[in-house]
Amino acid sequence: MTAFFRIIIFTVTLLCFGISVQAQDIDWVSIHERENKVSIAEALNALKIPPKTPEKLYQLALSCFSKHRDAKARNTFQEILTIRPDSYEARWGIAEYERRVHEYGKASAVLTQIIEEHPGFAPAYISLSYIKYMEFDFEAAVNLTAKVINLGRSNIDSYSYVRAQCIYAGAKGMIAYTGGPVSKAINGPAVLRHLRIARNVKPDCVAVYFGYGCYYLLSPEAGGRNLRKAEKLLKKSVELDPLFADGYARLAQLYRAKKDPKMYDFYLKKALQIDPKNILALDVKSDTCKFICNW
Repeated sequence: MTAFFRIIIFTVTLLCFGISVQAQDIDWVSIHERENKVSIAEALNALKIPPKTPEKLYQLALSCFSKHRDAKARNTFQEILTIRPDSYEARWGIAEYERRVHEYGKASAVLTQIIEEHPGFAPAYISLSYIKYMEFDFEAAVNLTAKVINLGRSNIDSYSYVRAQCIYAGAKGMIAYTGGPVSKAINGPAVLRHLRIARNVKPDCVAVYFGYGCYYLLSPEAGGRNLRKAEKLLKKSVELDPLFADGYARLAQLYRAKKDPKMYDFYLKKALQIDPKNILALDVKSDTCKFICNW
């Protein structure tokens, strides 16, 4: 075989290898679809059967996130990058970890880049929209979640779709609250409309219970405020996710509105024990009321 043909064969081999690597994106839609259905133990057992694939590691990382084992999730995403350095899915996971520990600047830069490079990857929009919401940039949160919704339910996992609807609803509610009469008339009705869409897809999702609970807690008297319903729904959110700090923070707010200092203290301490930097809990504690007070 001449040197020329050896070069041709080598070049074709490299091209084929490059194409196969390109084709090996993680099937993130399927894995996110079962994120709360696979336990950490089950994900670890799957890894005991060779080969150790990025898909198996990604499932473990998501299972860890669902149980708030965030550091373990981050380490698992980093392990994926040792196998597949170009994995944007793993880069999202590390950015999501940074969001969870309130490193918003670092997370936002990575998430923005992922969205630019992979505009169909819904989890990055969700993570960034949550950051924008907490930074009081509700218009950006609406725009980001609208892009997820516009991707279409059939192209993304149901959890991303439901979370997008719920964050969209919450951001619209905040825009209505901080705006004038015209803003209230335009943005207010969107809250229930999008919560209903989310509930139709996943009625037992934590985000749905939390979204409806916040609606009944934070709405004005004439707009549907109902503390009894809010209490029931918010308690269901923390029952489903006992480490859901936002749910405890809103429960603390609810009991303050009900003039029950004992329960207010209980739930506020619970929220801050789970997440000492939780923005909603600190907002309630400080009376800053950026995210709506109702007492």
